[in-house]
Amino acid sequence: MAEAMIYQKAANPVATAEAPPKITNTDENSVNERDEETSTSSDIIPSCLKSHKRQRTSPPVSNARKIIDDITHSVSHEKRLSAIVAACSEFDHNILSAHDEEIEAGADAALCKHLAFLLLKQQQLQQLAYTQQHDICSNNGERGSNEDDKSLSDVESEIGYTCTALEMVFRCSSSKLAESFHLVGSTELLPLLLTVMGNCVQKSNITASKEMFMTTSATSSLAMGGSEMCVQEAKREQSKNDNAAKVTIMKSTKVLGHFATIPQALVPMAFHRGLVSMLRRVAKSRVADKARYNALWTLANLACDPDNMIMMACHSSGLLDSLVEIAYQDKSQEARSHAAKAIMNLAWRPENKIPMSERPKLLSAMVELMGSKILKTRQHAARALRFLSEAPAKTKVEQCLYENGKLLSTLVRSASSDIDRTVRESSMAAIQNLACEETVKIIGEQSEVMDLLLKQAISTTERGNAPIMAGNTLCVLAEHIKAEMDDVILIYKNV
Repeated sequence: MAEAMIYQKAANPVATAEAPPKITNTDENSVNERDEETSTSSDIIPSCLKSHKRQRTSPPVSNARKIIDDITHSVSHEKRLSAIVAACSEFDHNILSAHDEEIEAGADAALCKHLAFLLLKQQQLQQLAYTQQHDICSNNGERGSNEDDKSLSDVESEIGYTCTALEMVFRCSSSKLAESFHLVGSTELLPLLLTVMGNCVQKSNITASKEMFMTTSATSSLAMGGSEMCVQEAKREQSKNDNAAKVTIMKSTKVLGHFATIPQALVPMAFHRGLVSMLRRVAKSRVADKARYNALWTLANLACDPDNMIMMACHSSGLLDSLVEIAYQDKSQEARSHAAKAIMNLAWRPENKIPMSERPKLLSAMVELMGSKILKTRQHAARALRFLSEAPAKTKVEQCLYENGKLLSTLVRSASSDIDRTVRESSMAAIQNLACEETVKIIGEQSEVMDLLLKQAISTTERGNAPIMAGNTLCVLAEHIKAEMDDVILIYKNV
């Protein structure tokens, strides 16, 4: 690490270093062009409470103030639910000016306060449930009314609606979003969202254990003549609770995704206590896939800011190892792509190049993703290898020797045959960066590399900077060839 901190670029020609990675807007949160709005109000509002009016397509006179007053003054569960459902129905659109009006009217602050109240209510009911469970154990397993369980479930549903309404409101303009983050998000809303996400992750772990238990219990119950109807009823109730948690985690992570599009919010978010760790937990947990994608996408955006890169790469939660694991072996190609983008962004910082290159699994993941069918994934992997190749000579040697030249071979294949010019240029830039006095023998002895450099240097069809970079690489190799390098000299003469 000390070597990385004082690293300066080598004097020999290298590919022009790219500017810091740019943050991505929420409408680009996809590698499969999926609809970004993970669920609309119709997905979560009970049919008995749905509005039958057509979703608006042009900005009307905003009803935001009345909606906010209803949320603020409702106390009973029924009135609270009616108010928040009305908010979800009113705010469910993509009209920037109307969302700006909602922010002006104080919708963000009102929903933040409402969420704080609901979390307090949830905490009280959970404590009561724990006390009752203790009493049951003390009273020979006799259980009373399940009203408290229902109340807890109702409050958890309200939390889901509130997070949904918040996500809708934050589809506003960038200027209003930045203003809301400064006034509400950074100090008040972020801690609440972390609590919400933590509860959802914990619940998903409990649900996974319950599903295993219920499957075993159902088999035993039916074998002993138990009622299949009772078993199915228990599963339906569990599914209902899981759906509320699914909506909640998707919307709360999406709110963080909205905030992560604000350049001035990236550093406060990344250094907010527990936020990076929580996003890592969500990305690694069994929650809804869209919530995992939101978490990974937000981490990738946070990693765009140079002031965050060192901290995130060395984060005590093991963030980098988790990103590498997801990029290397996650079942979801979209999750792997988002993880590759985060790794790419972190690799831009010079201080991160040595410690990241010393992770063989990271290089393996990037090499494997260079062959992905998804274009964005290949671009992220190629640029990550390009950034990592701008390292001290010792690290360049290790990269050239990685798995008997597998990394070099992969770069040659992508630079010569990938259909995307960005991938080809990034691969060629990585090869140029790796060329130095210490690697000239390693690179020069690989005829496939020399053939590629020649073809690219004299190419009349390849557009962009690849031919120039190929010529520069040949010049670097020629400059450092020594008399005793017979094999290299022979190959070079043939070229």
